[in-house]
Amino acid sequence: MQMEEFLKIKEELIAKVIEFEGLERKISLLNQSYFIEFHEELEQQRYLQYENDYLIKAIAMHSDGKSEEEIKDFLNQCKKEFSRHIQEFRQQYRLALDMERVCSKYSQLDFESVDKAFVDYCSEHHPLVQAYSTEDERKVYQALITVYRLGNIEGFKNLLKESEHVFSSTEVLESEYEDISRIYKESLDQMKKVIQELTSSFPLNKESMFYDEALFTREHIALREKNYQSREMNQALQKDFQLHFSFPFTLS
Repeated sequence: MQMEEFLKIKEELIAKVIEFEGLERKISLLNQSYFIEFHEELEQQRYLQYENDYLIKAIAMHSDGKSEEEIKDFLNQCKKEFSRHIQEFRQQYRLALDMERVCSKYSQLDFESVDKAFVDYCSEHHPLVQAYSTEDERKVYQALITVYRLGNIEGFKNLLKESEHVFSSTEVLESEYEDISRIYKESLDQMKKVIQELTSSFPLNKESMFYDEALFTREHIALREKNYQSREMNQALQKDFQLHFSFPFTLS
């Protein structure tokens, strides 16, 4: 394989890596925005879905001949499980608010600057692009993409500067072009599939909602309607539950 062909494949991979990482960052920021905008509906959704699931399981246990005490113990464990889940949910919400405040101080030029720095990094040191990345470089990559996807510009730039000593550069020999290009092509194929899946799924399929008030309102209504249906199901399950047990059960 000639150098020109090898470099062409490498450039194709670099372009896909940059596209993928850009999408992942957009996904992170959209998730954060969605979480903040609809956290009340999303929290209510969790209460209803978990409670309905627990009620269904408790009624099924009764049908299987389990004692009331066994079912009480099961539901107490369910409450503990849900308590951990909802605390994590609320912590995620607080972190999203904190990150939104951090990002609000940056200008468009700041974002363009960090995007350029990330493109430069991907072109040279991204583990999929660098033929011989070290374990330390892969660890740095994980840390870098975390702060980059969160939109933490200051954190990204500081980490990039602190990690300069970790980055290495090993020349690919002509005799290695075939083997490495084969790895590049496999990565390219995988990236194309992943990118296609990402662009057609949540939250990228909701992106236009943040620029269109009508779509935003429609999403709000859809979430409320979903919760309304879950609440109706909950009421029916609670009535069924009361027929079988001498004690009530709710998560709220």
